[in-house]
Amino acid sequence: VPLLQQLRKSTIHYAVTRGLDPENTPTKPSGIPWLGDIPAHWQVPRLKYLCSRSGIYGANVPATEYQDTGIRFLRTTDITDEGHLKDGGVFLPKELVGDYLLNDGDVLISRSGTVGRSFLYQSKLHGPCAYAGYLVRFVPGPRILPEYLFQFTQTQAFQRFLRSVVIQSTIENVNAKKYSNAHVPLPPLDEQAAIAEYLDEKTAVIDAAIAGTSRLIDLVQQYRASLIHHVVTGKRDVRQAAAALPDA
Repeated sequence: VPLLQQLRKSTIHYAVTRGLDPENTPTKPSGIPWLGDIPAHWQVPRLKYLCSRSGIYGANVPATEYQDTGIRFLRTTDITDEGHLKDGGVFLPKELVGDYLLNDGDVLISRSGTVGRSFLYQSKLHGPCAYAGYLVRFVPGPRILPEYLFQFTQTQAFQRFLRSVVIQSTIENVNAKKYSNAHVPLPPLDEQAAIAEYLDEKTAVIDAAIAGTSRLIDLVQQYRASLIHHVVTGKRDVRQAAAALPDA
């Protein structure tokens, strides 16, 4: 599984920072230490200049207000490292989170705890959602596709950016201003669309392999625990098998 996860990260990183035809594409220094060279026809604007709204903190609502129905309230713990939304979650009445409702294409990034964990909101997939205070919201503007921006937050380059700006206190923290000032490798829109489509296909295959391998590992571990239990408690007679073992 770790090797598959590394393959996923590398696939995203090279597509978002080098394009889909790196061998035939001239490059130039980006001028950004954590980014390195990029295709010569790309730009590297700051994130805040690519968004119609940038660096918006979520709602701070106490857990005592959580309920079983209503608007789903997204927290950092509801999002996986790969940017998927976990099952379950908590809900709030709309009157408490009306100002924090998400729109299609909004990108959320965690600013505390698991710094840099990101999520692309799509209403058809996720239903009505609002977001919590440890998440920061970015609303992509006309120069950048939401899917491409989300994939950028999944790159190894973005992780290097985080390490360069993270604040170490009791827990790691990156505030909205620092996220807003991050440089983004920016190809033309048609190239963004091609990269996003390519990565959707590639990561879907890798994610399926990770899920299948994880299930197999879980089953093997369950079988191992069950086998040990049955042998230790005498429910399985292993005397014949033990007699066949070499003396050593």
